[in-house]
Amino acid sequence: MKNRATSLENTGYSGSYDDVNLYWGIDQGGSYACLGQGDHWLDLSIHAEHFDHWGTGNGQPLYNNIASHSWTDSC
Repeated sequence: MKNRATSLENTGYSGSYDDVNLYWGIDQGGSYACLGQGDHWLDLSIHAEHFDHWGTGNGQPLYNNIASHSWTDSC
């Protein structure tokens, strides 16, 4: 799915590591955005969601720019 996401939904089980960090770079590198458990972003093409944490890619839209992810304990 590298750099091909147009919408996202987190249907993970509630508990520890139920949120997802979405990274601009491969191997969890660069800036990231966090999608909480139960959340969804339906149309990334409108550029409403951006990478909003430090690193390369900060401020860039998520649309077709997500290169890796990791499960995390909180957003």
